[in-house]
Amino acid sequence: MRPPDMGDPGGSSLSRPHGKQELQPEVVLYTASASASRHRTRTSADLYALCALLRSYGLAVDVRDVSRSKAHRCELKSLLAARGCAFSLPQLLVGGRLVGGPEDVRKLHQAGGLRQLLDAAPRPSPAFVCQACKRVGSEPCPKCSESRNKMLDHGIVEEEEERVVYFYPTQDVSVGGRDGGEQHDLVSWSNTIGVIGRDLFIYCLHRLSRWEYGAIASLNHDFNSVVRNGDIYRLRRMNGIAEHWIYLSACSNNPLEWEAYDPSTGRWIQLPKMPPAESIFIWESLAVGTELLVFGDRGRVALRYNILTNSWTWLADAMNTPRIAFGSASVGEKAYVAGGVDSSIKILSSAEMYDSETHTWTPLPSLNRARFRCSGAFMDGKFYVIGGLTSSNEVLTCGEEYDLNRRSWRVIHNMSQGLNQTFWGALPLIAVVKNELYGPDYSENNDLRQYDKMDSKWITLGKLPVQSKKEGKDMGFRACGDRLIVIGPPNNSTDENVVELHSWTPDGQPPVWSLFATRPYREGWIQSTCAMMGC
Repeated sequence: MRPPDMGDPGGSSLSRPHGKQELQPEVVLYTASASASRHRTRTSADLYALCALLRSYGLAVDVRDVSRSKAHRCELKSLLAARGCAFSLPQLLVGGRLVGGPEDVRKLHQAGGLRQLLDAAPRPSPAFVCQACKRVGSEPCPKCSESRNKMLDHGIVEEEEERVVYFYPTQDVSVGGRDGGEQHDLVSWSNTIGVIGRDLFIYCLHRLSRWEYGAIASLNHDFNSVVRNGDIYRLRRMNGIAEHWIYLSACSNNPLEWEAYDPSTGRWIQLPKMPPAESIFIWESLAVGTELLVFGDRGRVALRYNILTNSWTWLADAMNTPRIAFGSASVGEKAYVAGGVDSSIKILSSAEMYDSETHTWTPLPSLNRARFRCSGAFMDGKFYVIGGLTSSNEVLTCGEEYDLNRRSWRVIHNMSQGLNQTFWGALPLIAVVKNELYGPDYSENNDLRQYDKMDSKWITLGKLPVQSKKEGKDMGFRACGDRLIVIGPPNNSTDENVVELHSWTPDGQPPVWSLFATRPYREGWIQSTCAMMGC
């Protein structure tokens, strides 16, 4: 049976012999052959990253090589000129609309707009088959002025030195060309990494959303190995790419049940249950690298959840000085902890650094003032410990700044003056966005405040969207990338079994909060069981 025909896409001026049928393609990707590109490695990587992203939507893609078709080059130039953009490759066209380059597509995908755009695009036949030579695609056929394609609806296509490779999901065969004069290799997904190279494969994947990695890892053993060994996340960290997920547990059952929220998709993910522990007193948590660390029973119980394996393990490499009620902050693959109270109820001034790559704890110089129930933050390249209580339960208003290069602490007086803290209340709630420190006043004022580093004082920005009923214990306050997240009971509500999650991106104006989720709430300290992981 003869395959369906597809006309010259995009309305190019090419001749249309052999009775071609004209249809508007769903997705068009403009690119250039590797030999024609000045930036061969980067262009190829961008192309494969785009192809992998589009394949995750289950799409057929018409790849047009502007280095071999003057008509296609003119088409792209006209589209870019209409938008006032300089010529660059690759470029994506969906349903006649120019979306842009790899960065534009990635941002649209993360914002959730790509799905809407693709859903609205027309659904034509996936490929055109020339009736003269049976070649497939949109590039002028060298033998009959028809077309051939570099991407079919079932796989990615790569060209190297006039050799076309078609990737099929299951087949491992090699066949001759359709006209007997050209060799085409059909390669299974299991050999994809070997064909395009491991480094390029990882480079493509690191631009995809974290949400996609589970599906990619399930395709075969090689893909699983690439995703699970952490190289993708190391490359993302090196290139400044991070997606921030919220990890939350609002119940006091044993074992604790955790769930993760992906802001880019608006989806909640249930984590595997934690293994049971014989003695649980207080749980605390922090996220670092690709790990979620959870501490309990005065620091003598510690667990690690790893997103690479989606599993919990006992933390054999616990702190040098086990503790709870400490201040902590993380940056990249490292976490810093200071202060707290140990298993003998001794108030600590010691500090440590955890490296999630080596799973080791390194002692740091001690604080100037021993303290517990304090908070930590990372700002301007330094680790801050703020507030807390002394051994006589006196509220400390001073903070301390740790310089990573000088390996020394500096006391900052009155740094937490104006923030809520009592012996029975929650620890100071603070978060840093773009090197600016914020904190909620959960008293009757219910204000959001920002720390003025020049004048060393807290200024009021506006109101909070939630109202604590338990002196801040039923509130969470975290930074999620460039957004502030506040969690707590709804304003003007008597329902104590639900909490709302609101976000706001600081913009120099009074806060306008956006409600993005609600969760059931049972007894527990939300701030201690709420962590933000960026990787």
